[in-house]
This record gives sequence, C-alpha cells and structure tokens, in this order.
Amino acid sequence: MAAIDPATGARTHGTVAAETRQILTNIGELLEAAGSSLAKVVKVNVLIYSMLEYENMNSVYREFFSEPFPARTTVQAGLPPGLLVEIEAVARRPA
Repeated sequence: MAAIDPATGARTHGTVAAETRQILTNIGELLEAAGSSLAKVVKVNVLIYSMLEYENMNSVYREFFSEPFPARTTVQAGLPPGLLVEIEAVARRPA
C-alpha cells in the first residue's frame, strides 16, 4: 500500500515518516472495517527507497505496533517515482 489520503485520493508526499504514518493509518482503518485490527497483524513487509531512512520509518512503525512486534521484512527497493515507502501487512482473520 502506498501513502494515499482516503479523503482526497491524493498521495501523501514529503518524508518517509509522513508516508509511513499515512500507510499504517490506512492499513489500520482497513483492518477495522474488516473486523480486525493492527493488534492482529502477524507479518509486515516494508519496501523503502533507502535504508538510510530506516530509523525514520521505524520510529513511526513503533507508534502503531508494540511488543511483541509482528514479524517484519524491510528491504531497500526501487519504488515508482515519488514513492518513498510501500507497506504490506498480513493479519489474523477476525474471530
């Protein structure tokens, strides 16, 4: 998922932290709409344009997830122009 403002449909631009915050907010809202939550996330894949930005992404990530953290893979990737981060999450099914 890329950083898209659901109210406007526009991409969030700026920093890795801003994009990470928008993406994780969107994922949380999608999971809640499906009867799940971020607390049920078991695996996260993060694609980031530069590992030099890892700490900026990780500080926001820790705002949304707590210990025990979901399993996570973070890789530097060639993202489409203008994207700094993409995140995918897998959550347990709602009860």
